[in-house]
Amino acid sequence: MIRADIAPEQQLATALRHGVIAAQARDFDRARPLLQHVTEKSPDDVIAWYWLAIASPSAEAAIPCLRRVLAIDDGHALAKEALSRLLIAEAHNAAAGGNKQQARSLATEATSLTPENTATWRALADLATSQVERIDALRRMVQFAPEDANIRTQLRQALLARAVMIARTDRDEARARFQEVAALNPSDPRIWQALCNLADTREEQAKYLRELLRVTPDHQPARAALRRVLVDGARELQAACRLNDARIRWQEAIDVAGSDVELWLGYADACDDEVEARRAIHSAQEIDSHDPRVIEALSNLNGQPIDPTALPSPGDAFARFDAAAAPQNGAGGAEHVDDSLLESIAKLPDGPPPSPRVAAEAAFEDDMIRAVSEKLEVITPAVAAPVVAAPAIAEPPAIAEPPVAAASANGSGPATIMVVDDSPTIRKILGLTLEKAGYNVVVANNGESALQRLQDVVPKLVLLDISMPDLDGYEVCKRIKQDPRTRAVTVIMLSGKGAFFDKVKGHLAGATEYLTKPFETPAVLDVVNSHCQSAVEAHHG
Repeated sequence: MIRADIAPEQQLATALRHGVIAAQARDFDRARPLLQHVTEKSPDDVIAWYWLAIASPSAEAAIPCLRRVLAIDDGHALAKEALSRLLIAEAHNAAAGGNKQQARSLATEATSLTPENTATWRALADLATSQVERIDALRRMVQFAPEDANIRTQLRQALLARAVMIARTDRDEARARFQEVAALNPSDPRIWQALCNLADTREEQAKYLRELLRVTPDHQPARAALRRVLVDGARELQAACRLNDARIRWQEAIDVAGSDVELWLGYADACDDEVEARRAIHSAQEIDSHDPRVIEALSNLNGQPIDPTALPSPGDAFARFDAAAAPQNGAGGAEHVDDSLLESIAKLPDGPPPSPRVAAEAAFEDDMIRAVSEKLEVITPAVAAPVVAAPAIAEPPAIAEPPVAAASANGSGPATIMVVDDSPTIRKILGLTLEKAGYNVVVANNGESALQRLQDVVPKLVLLDISMPDLDGYEVCKRIKQDPRTRAVTVIMLSGKGAFFDKVKGHLAGATEYLTKPFETPAVLDVVNSHCQSAVEAHHG
């Protein structure tokens, strides 16, 4: 009890002392009114506010007290640490209650208080609603815990997922994300292959091929591809009269691919020193002295005219005329080489440097796709009961990822979803994500196969790509709606186009919704869950 016959300042000091002692003894009910009295009479007393936070009955009540402490003294380290922990705990509670916006706001505040604490960024990563948000949070985790292999792996997979999903619409960002992946794990040859196929210039392609050969020196397709790039670059430089730069390219090509006539003669052409040019031509002569190109180079070097009678004619000199006159039955022609990005991660394209291709057109190996798809999902974390404030504030509970339930229209089992897309990457990522969410999934790689499959199974919902060869998504949707068996099936259109006219066209064909690529898989899951749940409610209603 505080005596009334002493000065007010002494009364407050006595109340503060008794309140702190009671809080330290965990007698919070006794401490709380004493500390509240001090904060009312002395609103800038940091000690009173801090111990009032400790004596608070809940985290929700403690948070304003700690905020007040930091408003008075922004350098109060204990208050920052305690407030950061409580904010993370409350963020988990808000997320569990469905208030994701508040959860993200609380987690963001926690990161501003203790940015070096990876637990705050972990909460923000798990509460992210997009790949970009998740990647930003994981980057900060790696920044403050660079040796944590698990965090680096999560960032690598998130970057990989982003790169694959956006390569169709934004090659520059996709290339930047792959470069980040390469910085995290420079020994993975598949990433250098991907960057090689995403390169916009010959110089970039040569750089990534060099890295690929550094990682896998015995990769012969990469060696052959680098030779082609260097040779083409050398010829361009020669045409621009940059002979010294051209000579460097020819020398690198010789070092990469070994000696052959073409490379030594190219090197000789780029030489402005006669002695060096003569040495290069003699090197070509040692490889094949009967090669007409070598004979011509020697003649030019020696200043002697070429004797036409000394040059043997090619054995198949006129064979091309026979080939041109032969009837075409569709079976001839050069062998087709598929140089789609990432379609065959261990094989480089033959021929000249590939033109820009759509990254999501081809797939990683199944194990990489599975790892990528798992990291694309952003599920609301489950949390324990609210934390009650105490002098020792516990760490926030571990984050779990509960599965998303998916019921069929009659409630008897999981709904069936059909994914129709000509991209194997999109099919695998959506298929694995939906299966993990509890759905049955059937896939089709084009419109015709989708319509044929619909003769055997009638799904609850169809995720339908618009841009497909032969039969586009609009026509497929129209036929689905014209068939009495499939008229009630929900159709969600997927497209890289976002124009108003395209959306109207989709709705006219019978589509229920229209998602623009690159889409976030949580958004797709929300749409699928929404329509399947609506079907269940309609059935039971």
